[in-house]
Amino acid sequence: MKKTIFASALFSLLALGCAAPSGAAAPALAGTSWMMALPKGADCEVPPEVKFLKDGRIEGNAGCNDFGGNWKQDGDRLTVKYEPKTNRNCAKAFLEPEKVFAAGLRGVASVKPDGKGLLLLDAAGKTLVRVVPAEAGACD
Repeated sequence: MKKTIFASALFSLLALGCAAPSGAAAPALAGTSWMMALPKGADCEVPPEVKFLKDGRIEGNAGCNDFGGNWKQDGDRLTVKYEPKTNRNCAKAFLEPEKVFAAGLRGVASVKPDGKGLLLLDAAGKTLVRVVPAEAGACD
């Protein structure tokens, strides 16, 4: 009898351990602003930035060009419909991060907390871009 109770208790503990979440939950994005995390020393005069508006729209600047669109979050799943608003031909220093940032928003399938930031992941779980909360002086 004792062996049966012990085995049942052990099985219950193992099952609970398997069901426990692995890592922190993705934060709710509504009403938040994020900017692309750039390497230290990078020129970040205008870092790419996105605002997740509470009404399901996004807006921002990808480094050179403005964009808008829509977004939807369900837990850690995220879909973004990225729509360019301008078509400026800026210097290469602005266009290269813009390409990475725009591709990250277009291809995002989920988000994962990463320290103070978030990783935007594609459907295979590959990191597309890392973003951090947008705040003045954050990339100094």
